[in-house]
Amino acid sequence: MTNKVFIPHPVTRMTENGLVPKFPLAPALRHGELVTVFGNSGMAAMPDAAVNAICDVLEEHKFDPNRDFFLVAGDPTIYGLMIESALMHYNMRPRLLRWDRDRKDYDVLPAKSY
Repeated sequence: MTNKVFIPHPVTRMTENGLVPKFPLAPALRHGELVTVFGNSGMAAMPDAAVNAICDVLEEHKFDPNRDFFLVAGDPTIYGLMIESALMHYNMRPRLLRWDRDRKDYDVLPAKSY
């Protein structure tokens, strides 16, 4: 089974060519298949409904906290709710990926580090 990287929502910036990703996602691919939780608009629902939507995506993609990652980018409320959802439903902290702008790669933050 392939590892997965759950992205809260696409983080973009405006350029003369339109919206482009703010952070490159290609380096995250070496950690697993990319799964977007919310679309471009981000979290449109109230927190309770958002937690249910997050749990639905995690279940649909068979989230495994020992194998998969949450990419920490974008709206802190959304990735905070994603971490809370993992704690509530799996009783485990997920592993996180954080962008390192100097190395231009993602750092793995093990669950026990936060």
